[in-house]
Amino acid sequence: MIEKIQEALLIILLLVVKAFSTQATSNWHIVAHPFPFFYRLYSNEVFDIHQDSEGYIWLGTTSALVRYDGYNLRTFRRDYSRPKLLTNNGITYMDDTKRYLWVGTAKGVTIYDKLTYRTHKLKDHHIDNRPIDDVAVDHSTDEVWIGSGNHIFRYSADGGHVAGYQLYTGGSDDGFHQFYIDHAHRLWVMSQKGLFFFDRHRKHFSRYPDMPNNTTPYTMLQDKQGHYWIGTWGGGLYLFNPHTSSSACYIRQPLKVTGTNNDDPIIYSMAQDDAFGYLWLLSYNELHAMRYAGGKLVPVDISHIIEPYKMFTKIIKDREGNLWLGSYDMGYIISFYNSGIVNYPLQDISRLLHHDPNITSLAAAGGSLWIGQDRYGLLRYNMQTGQTEPLGQLGIGEVSLLKRSRNGNLWACTRFGSRLLEITTSKGTPHIAQKIDLSNLLNNPGTIKDFYEDHRGNLWILTTPNLYVRRQNATTVSAATGVVQSPDAITIEPNGNVWAAVGHNLYRLAFDGSNIQIAGRIAIPMLAADESVVSLCADANGALWMATSLGRLVRSDRSKHKFITVGGGSDSYGVFLTLQPSGDKMWVMTNKRLRSIDINTGQQNIYSANAGNINVMAFRGRAICTDEKGSIFAAGHGGVVQVAHSSSCIPLPKGYHFTLTDVIVGDSSAIFDNPDDDTRKDFIVLGSHSRNIAVRFSPLVYAPTASSTVQYLLEGVDDSWNTVKAEDFTAFYSSLPRGKHRFLVRYQQADGSYSQPFDLATIVRKPAWYETKAAFTAYIVLACLGLFLIVRAIISHTNQSALRYYHSQKRVDALVEGAADNTGKATEEPFVAELMALIDKHIDDTDYGLDQLSQDLLMSRSTLYRKVKGISGMSPQDFMRNVKMHRAQEMLKLHELSISQIAYALGFSNPKYFTKCFKEETGMTPTEFQKQG
Repeated sequence: MIEKIQEALLIILLLVVKAFSTQATSNWHIVAHPFPFFYRLYSNEVFDIHQDSEGYIWLGTTSALVRYDGYNLRTFRRDYSRPKLLTNNGITYMDDTKRYLWVGTAKGVTIYDKLTYRTHKLKDHHIDNRPIDDVAVDHSTDEVWIGSGNHIFRYSADGGHVAGYQLYTGGSDDGFHQFYIDHAHRLWVMSQKGLFFFDRHRKHFSRYPDMPNNTTPYTMLQDKQGHYWIGTWGGGLYLFNPHTSSSACYIRQPLKVTGTNNDDPIIYSMAQDDAFGYLWLLSYNELHAMRYAGGKLVPVDISHIIEPYKMFTKIIKDREGNLWLGSYDMGYIISFYNSGIVNYPLQDISRLLHHDPNITSLAAAGGSLWIGQDRYGLLRYNMQTGQTEPLGQLGIGEVSLLKRSRNGNLWACTRFGSRLLEITTSKGTPHIAQKIDLSNLLNNPGTIKDFYEDHRGNLWILTTPNLYVRRQNATTVSAATGVVQSPDAITIEPNGNVWAAVGHNLYRLAFDGSNIQIAGRIAIPMLAADESVVSLCADANGALWMATSLGRLVRSDRSKHKFITVGGGSDSYGVFLTLQPSGDKMWVMTNKRLRSIDINTGQQNIYSANAGNINVMAFRGRAICTDEKGSIFAAGHGGVVQVAHSSSCIPLPKGYHFTLTDVIVGDSSAIFDNPDDDTRKDFIVLGSHSRNIAVRFSPLVYAPTASSTVQYLLEGVDDSWNTVKAEDFTAFYSSLPRGKHRFLVRYQQADGSYSQPFDLATIVRKPAWYETKAAFTAYIVLACLGLFLIVRAIISHTNQSALRYYHSQKRVDALVEGAADNTGKATEEPFVAELMALIDKHIDDTDYGLDQLSQDLLMSRSTLYRKVKGISGMSPQDFMRNVKMHRAQEMLKLHELSISQIAYALGFSNPKYFTKCFKEETGMTPTEFQKQG
């Protein structure tokens, strides 16, 4: 009796657990998308995939080793220029310790050092040139196991050989398949000779009983519940009980090729997802997803998620829970998320209309999505049944705008036209309740650009030529006049205020039943001269948001007197389409992205078209709307995506951080292509020529996550933080100064604040020879030497000039004195006598100069210059002035004439100039000379 009660309680407990489990996973979604880097791979034949302890994804291909950081690939391939980079380009299996990545190849093992970014060959004659069948690391001991042929080798974390084992004796040296290390860190070996495990106490491999029908074990997986699964080569899938030592430990599980009754015999790779707990099995025929329930495996249909019949080679699960599928053709990433994002591919449209879903307008009303399909018109998608219904019978044609009315009906605006139609539903059948055709009311209605229904049921209709208001159930419209006759954009606040943007002004409008009136005006001073508002919207706080013609996104405060530019602009992520408010968020839609901005904190989330969790390939038109719960729906080419109001996309992973992945100088990597000997992880040394660089970094996150605002700063170079685009985490620098610079990164958290900066690396640029301390010392020495030489030259020149002047002056004094008393050598020279006579004769003539003097002496000016220079050492002009200064001294000594009279007597027209010349000649003024005498 007690046993029955316990059994009943156990069943109830299992049901409760199952119920909670179902509830927890009911919002999970699965999305598969091709490797985003697939066509950049050197070889598309991916044989092995591994995620290392840092978070990098490594791909082993048949002709290269590849590292992927979420944005960029780094290919390792030995060639004539780097023959020692790998032991062989054919990569087989990989695993890693804390410092090293162990890479098995077709010929030996290559070890990649994560600290220095260098590779080296594992030097051990036991495995030299041997093909490596598998590599496994026991993280409890940090030991490395390598399988090759019939042999197994054990190594320490630094590559030291510890021991070697032979699985069996006799036969050929082959048969090893795979290692597996379970949750208890027990090492298992699958081989052609059966299943083995490593006995740590006895330090040898023990063999389990043969599998039924001589089936060969090939791969193993221990699931989250502790069950062991063995995939075999020829016998399908087995449930394994390691605690049973007989052949009863193997329980075969029925696994059929999809669509047939045939067993699927070969299972060579397995993984289990964290979201649903499905077992994902790779066979020679297809990819299986199986749910284990009630002791039975139940197939899960994944044909709508991924094409399962590709030539997949390997499946692994990364630390975020993504599944990676290597392949000989196209590899895939399968992601699991519960972000509140739901995709509606609307495959019915392709079946019904023979066109892809290409949606330009959208509205949610009455539990349905109302869809404006390009080149067709209106459709209705029932969100409960998943059925799409064409509504061509309504005769509306193509539509440009769809909006939910106040009473829950639908307003539809015809494309390139001037008609508005209200659509209501009666007993599930839509029909047109009323039509508003502006062409019947106006001579030139133009095309409807936008419309809104206010709290009183009035329709505000903005057309290309004017703004109109139609009262509820009226047969006429009222036109705006004056400055608001043709606004750029209109919107209505939650409180009912109507706003129109005209040029650089916002006008608050009112309607009194017959006329549109201006109730207020606010200027937008921040707009440029040629900038205008292209879209206007009000949020729940009453602030106005504007997208401008120059790609700016502007927001007012609640008073609408202050305006700020919102980071990111309106078209930074593609061609701007429209704005849409929803609760505490404002949504900005471009053709490539949806961006939600929290109106209270400023936190931004980005949802990219054609990303991992969004199947819409490109957003179009104004195909965005909200439902009654505040969820956002956006559409375009490829269907519709729904984002729940509370969603912030997939949360950032726990321990979210960034890693510097590379530094590019020119076309080369400063880390991998001939790195400096001092370069290591977190310390990058660049050559003196490395002035223009690109710093690459990554969060090493591969699941579709919330795209947070990320900023970077290079100390000593950046004065403030720089914002980087999420699709390419790269910082560019030109003219990098010499010295050490820390590279910091931070991201915006959910509350709008920024995280503590991550110190990714110190980047060092070596100084050029002319930037070294020795060079600067040499510069100072040379400068001092140059200054010394200049001063010495000036002093020497001054002394020489003074000496020349002294001798010249002596000669002139002798000539003047000799001419005065008709004695001396001067009188023996007729030229000197004639020269002195002419100077004395015309000494008071202001206009007597060299031309007259040379004419009187019957010689040219050049001959005169040469002869005077020869006898006096002075030029003729200086000689004449010197003679006058001698005469001035004689006259001043007599004290008979004033200084002015002496100046005029000597041919000076200005006494001040005479005084200046006299002082230059004698070193004192005429007055000072008289006093001295």
